[in-house]
Amino acid sequence: MARAPHVALLCIPAHKETRFLYPLVPFLPFFVMFALAPEPKDRLASAFKWLASGRRLYLGYAWNACGLLGVLFISLRPEFTLYQMLETRSYATEGLLEVAVAHPPDRKPYWYSGLHHAFIEPKNLRLTSVSVAELQAKRMRGETFLAIVDNPRRVPEPAAWLRSRCTREWSSWPPWLEPYNYFRWQERSSWLELYAC
Repeated sequence: MARAPHVALLCIPAHKETRFLYPLVPFLPFFVMFALAPEPKDRLASAFKWLASGRRLYLGYAWNACGLLGVLFISLRPEFTLYQMLETRSYATEGLLEVAVAHPPDRKPYWYSGLHHAFIEPKNLRLTSVSVAELQAKRMRGETFLAIVDNPRRVPEPAAWLRSRCTREWSSWPPWLEPYNYFRWQERSSWLELYAC
């Protein structure tokens, strides 16, 4: 029973890397005392002391707390949220659930590091790779369908078509973040969108 809270705390973080921070918690008072120690003698230590004092110290605490909470509760693999949504829809669908997918050549839903995760893929789900022409053909036939975009930065034409003609149901990144593509991080990130057309 005594270990249950410890195990529960280690299961909450979305990333295993943050679990390695928990053994440092007992040493936190020492870190704070070193930061507040009397005037150090060398320049590097005195510069650190100046940075870690007054309002800068409190701002640093707040900034680090926000970063830690973000790392703890933001999933490392956002596609699992999408998979849950698809599973819910597949259970509610009689027969086959067809989903159009626009993805780059090296990525497919339910695949990771060259392995197919068939055990979490619903049996009545059919994923079909589509181009803009095929999306337009579906629209001309009057079909209603779901569509997944795997990284809109890497498949810009289908993403632009779906964004202009369909309703976004879910996205792993908020839309307001898209203009801030510093160092082209969006091309390298796991970014999925689900549309209802």
